[in-house]
Amino acid sequence: PICVLINTIFASYLETGSVAALELANRLNIIIVGIFVFAITNYIFPSLSRYSGGKNDTAFAGVMKSSLASMVIIIAPIAAGIMLLSEEIVVILYARGQFDGKSVVQTATALFFYSIGMLAYGTNEVLSKCFYASKDGKTPMIATIFGIISVIVLAFVFTNILHLGIGGLALAASISAIAVAVVLIYKMNKNTYNLINKNTFIFVLKITAAVVITVIAAVIAKRLTIQFNEWITTIVSAAVALPVYVISLYLFKIRRYFGGIKSNG
Repeated sequence: PICVLINTIFASYLETGSVAALELANRLNIIIVGIFVFAITNYIFPSLSRYSGGKNDTAFAGVMKSSLASMVIIIAPIAAGIMLLSEEIVVILYARGQFDGKSVVQTATALFFYSIGMLAYGTNEVLSKCFYASKDGKTPMIATIFGIISVIVLAFVFTNILHLGIGGLALAASISAIAVAVVLIYKMNKNTYNLINKNTFIFVLKITAAVVITVIAAVIAKRLTIQFNEWITTIVSAAVALPVYVISLYLFKIRRYFGGIKSNG
């Protein structure tokens, strides 16, 4: 909320409509991340609390890692899809009444850059729950303060020096979220939970490959339907992307991560 307020203040000095566009894009970003990530974190918190405090470090680490993996598996293609179809999504959701072409471009630009930080937002939510379950509220607080300072500095640089406009503000928020995620991951890894290891890199490479393949399929579908309206383009692109992504997960043998939360809960 503080970072949103900071961005709103900076947006008030930009062109007309920037505040509203930033708010709409951020709201959509929060809803998308919230639906999946908050469901995961609320589900795992009782298990994390039960295993925390040295009671069962192996089980605690297992729940945490499987939760992060499941979050990445779900959010990564969604973020990529939003980046690809940001304008179409904004037109479908908001383009009516006085919401003109300029408003569409402003909101779509903000949404595009917000989507860059979606995985970081998800990571922060999951790891914050893990720290709180371990009775460590200090680390998330320090990371949050670091994020607030980061977004202030970046927002100033992007809008006043680089003149990136509303996209710069959304990008500042995303980079800030990524910075917070790095701090939380570093601290959790330092706590001997071994978050970063060979398997982590293999998992990231597999997910990246699956998302790239999915995006290529979605781009082809978008180009083939670009002459139609935004509804058809979005629906067809999603209809093509979903099975391609699921098949990619199967071929790369990533499907086993879906059962991680349940098996450790």
